[in-house]
Amino acid sequence: MEDERFVCFLRERGEEAWYITSVCIGSLLLGSAGLLRGLRATTHWMFLELLRALGAEPVGERVVVDRNRITGGGLTAGIDFGLVVVAELFGEETATKIQLSVEYDPAPPVRGAVSRGARTTPC
Repeated sequence: MEDERFVCFLRERGEEAWYITSVCIGSLLLGSAGLLRGLRATTHWMFLELLRALGAEPVGERVVVDRNRITGGGLTAGIDFGLVVVAELFGEETATKIQLSVEYDPAPPVRGAVSRGARTTPC
């Protein structure tokens, strides 16, 4: 985020991109480039409020789509994110086939506070 050349690179490419996407704290990079200003976005729950300082509207969801921006939450949200991107690009039927082929049916082996619906964080 402090590498101005890299942030400039993101900003320039973002102006011409069909889609601008990130998973986890990559959203902070997009935000630092101004690519999430005024848009809904997500990131890893520990860093969610940092998005506000970067001009985005933080949303505590696993995947957020706002216009041509698609952002994913923490590490495990990456599969959800990938399926959403496939659905956007190739249709829901293709995403459903992929989901079936990788046997994606989330069932966490450990039922912690978050998986029971009782968040331990304010997001």
